[in-house]
Amino acid sequence: MTNHRWFTLVHLRITISIFLIAFNLTILNAQQTKPNIIIILADDLGYKALGCNGGNVLNTPNLDTMAKLGMRFTQCHSSPLCSPSRHMLLTGKYNFRTYTEWGVLNKNEKTIATLLRDSGYATSCYGKWQLDGGPSAIKRLGFNNFCVYNPFTPAGEPLPNRYKNPVLYTNNGEIDSSLTAGKYGEDIFSDSIFSFIDQNKGNPFFIYYPMTLPHSPYNPTPDDPNFQTWNTEESDTSYFSSMVKYMDKKVGQIIQKVKNAGLQNNTIIFFTSDNGSGATVVDFIDNGALSLGKKGLATESGTLAPMIAYCPTKISPSTINSNLIDFTDFFPTIASLSKVNISIIDDTLDGISFSPKLLGNNGIPREWIFNYYDHHPGNSKVLRWAQTKKYKLVDSLGVYLFYNFLNDPEQTNPKSDNILSPQEKLVKQQLLKVLNGYALQGPPTLYNSWFENATDSSVKIGSTIQVNSGVISERGTLCYQNENLFLPEFNKGFPVKTSGPLTNGPFTDYRFGLNPENNYFYRGYAISNNKIGMSPERNFYTLSKSIALPPKELIATSSENSIRLEWEPAIFPSTGASFGGYLIIFSNDNPVFATLPDGKRPEDVIRSGKIGQLINFSLPGVSPSLANISQLKTNTTYSIILVPYTWDGIHPGTYNYLENGILKINTKTKTRSVNIFPNPTKDEFNIVVNLDSNAPIGFSVTNGVGQKVYAGSASNNSKIRFGKKFPNGTYFVTIIQEKYKETFKIIKVAK
Repeated sequence: MTNHRWFTLVHLRITISIFLIAFNLTILNAQQTKPNIIIILADDLGYKALGCNGGNVLNTPNLDTMAKLGMRFTQCHSSPLCSPSRHMLLTGKYNFRTYTEWGVLNKNEKTIATLLRDSGYATSCYGKWQLDGGPSAIKRLGFNNFCVYNPFTPAGEPLPNRYKNPVLYTNNGEIDSSLTAGKYGEDIFSDSIFSFIDQNKGNPFFIYYPMTLPHSPYNPTPDDPNFQTWNTEESDTSYFSSMVKYMDKKVGQIIQKVKNAGLQNNTIIFFTSDNGSGATVVDFIDNGALSLGKKGLATESGTLAPMIAYCPTKISPSTINSNLIDFTDFFPTIASLSKVNISIIDDTLDGISFSPKLLGNNGIPREWIFNYYDHHPGNSKVLRWAQTKKYKLVDSLGVYLFYNFLNDPEQTNPKSDNILSPQEKLVKQQLLKVLNGYALQGPPTLYNSWFENATDSSVKIGSTIQVNSGVISERGTLCYQNENLFLPEFNKGFPVKTSGPLTNGPFTDYRFGLNPENNYFYRGYAISNNKIGMSPERNFYTLSKSIALPPKELIATSSENSIRLEWEPAIFPSTGASFGGYLIIFSNDNPVFATLPDGKRPEDVIRSGKIGQLINFSLPGVSPSLANISQLKTNTTYSIILVPYTWDGIHPGTYNYLENGILKINTKTKTRSVNIFPNPTKDEFNIVVNLDSNAPIGFSVTNGVGQKVYAGSASNNSKIRFGKKFPNGTYFVTIIQEKYKETFKIIKVAK
């Protein structure tokens, strides 16, 4: 070999070596600047279930050690149930922005995983998905590697096994049952995590580990002697403690795996839970009393989540973080830790990063946190609340309830304004400002749907707008036949706008053209800021088709302000069954009632203002049928028609009898009288009350300074005696009967 060739070869080897060293340093530098992130999310584990949080029932040695070597959080808050919490954690947004259906996350949402994947991270999800969409959605939402339980949200179907003999899915689809038979789901997840770590030692990685433990059904784990013979359909709460212990074991195994891979100094591990422990298991003993889990409750125990963060070189050991944190804060925190600029996301984020405090700096702690809780949108009561570390203001169907939850942890005694201290009033105003601010950003919330007057082809539907989030641009009703209509399917509900003021409060509308003897579902809806809100889903049944005949007899009696109608229902000529309903039409202007135009329904004409007013649908179930028309003028003649209805067009005899079917009746003149004698008196007073109604009469007596000295009740036209023992002086008697109320002055003089 010549010297020249030898020199060239040596130079080439040196160049390659330098390149390899530089390449490895680049990888190492990338690893040092972009930490690995692992989020472990327990399923149904309350704050006090952990020994490090004061727990005294369950065994959590690995988590207690993790807290001793890392940072323990005392004010981390989830939502009361799992699916809303997972939305908040992964998207960094409150539920009114992203959450439209239980167990479904829109594929177009940006998540922590999409953020990190697009920044060069290897991403993975192992555990309980529960966000629907299957493998395609999981990938689109940022997870390139996964092995999951519950990738689809089943509609009314029982969930498959999650523990023994689990039904799981990977990137390649459902795992063959022969490969999972006799195995434990959590073991398969942890093995997948270990393999993922081995494959990505040289890359920054993100692992989202939503555990299935310790959610029901409560079953033995592989560490229990009867695991092999256990019937997977059974549940026994006595295994809850064993499941928590196994969960803790898995956390310890993951921490050890990271150490064995030499990644512990550049891997940040978070542990938390999606909500409180299950409501049938004991997770704490409080002053000798067994405390059941508070899952599903919008109380402090239902949302205060255990949380620990661990990384030996980044997080100081044995530190306690008492700052307020909610699940939306994970997104910006992880973005900050991984040095990803979240301003590139063209979207609204609600979270605030807690990374400064995590890394030993002060940062700016939250003064409050917020929650929008509508766990089954359209089928659940919407709750919104804002809270500090001590106080919570809850918006419950438009009623604002203010709690000191440190003194009232079950939130059973809201504090009224008249007992609030000046400081408490300031806190309440601050929290109200938070609620109002988010109301302007979110959709309207509706509740209290109802229906009336269902016929064989029509119904009256109503709902109430609870929170007016800015300007209501549209409101109306939905009516449809396929159950469980959610926001993405809004147009399948055949929306119909209603008229009237676009503000908070109730509204109603009629729906026509329905089929007889059918089950229909309905909701109210409102639109604000291009966001749709819907009321809970309800249902009704339309009646059978009927041929209506006039009533046999119509009897009317009147009082001063009302008319009472009584009639015998018509009979179906063919079956002898009682007819389904009547419309009552009345007017005080002596109208000429014409035959209804062909194809028109009574309320079509009535609502157009042409023939009086629609008062009531009557659906008689017994004979005779009764109806009351109230709030009428005194001494006035009214024309009344009782119209049997059918929606099959104009049937002979149905509407075409109006000329001789008009009944005229006068309301009575005012004949009330109240006689008090003697007045003044030296002994006792007598009162005789003569009113138009036979309803009970109540009366009360107050003295000259407004103190009540006597009260009682009587019937119409009876004599009332009182006052024999009254001292001398002036008194006032108030007579009350229904809407009638009148006060009289009486005087007692010395004998």
